[in-house]
Amino acid sequence: MDVQEQIKLNFEGVNIVKVDFESLTVPSVETKVEVEIGVTPKVFYPESEPRRFKILMECNASCESYFNLKVNAVGDFTISRVIDEDLKTNFVNVNAPAIMFPLVRAFIMTLSANLGNSTPTIKVPPQMFSGLLSEVETV
Repeated sequence: MDVQEQIKLNFEGVNIVKVDFESLTVPSVETKVEVEIGVTPKVFYPESEPRRFKILMECNASCESYFNLKVNAVGDFTISRVIDEDLKTNFVNVNAPAIMFPLVRAFIMTLSANLGNSTPTIKVPPQMFSGLLSEVETV
């Protein structure tokens, strides 16, 4: 029987590094607004730290004619061994964004709830992450 070491992925936290909000017009109370949500995660691998990576997540929420919201967040992660292609596929591209996203989601919903009448509370649905993340050279 072959027993493999369990890989440990540590989430060290998320920083909201930029928020842009633009109110175009205030919707009336009875207006039903359709909010479009877009989430784009990318990854940064520091050359000097082979067990560390950062997820850069850009979230956009907009409603035509009413508002635009853009939030940029950076999540810090470490992993128990040097990051190879297998770890990138299984941990970095799927698990890390899924771990980080609920905090960014909560930030957006709380922020929008506190904007007064500028916008309704933005209800951000859970997201599923798959595929390869684009790599960036700097943070």
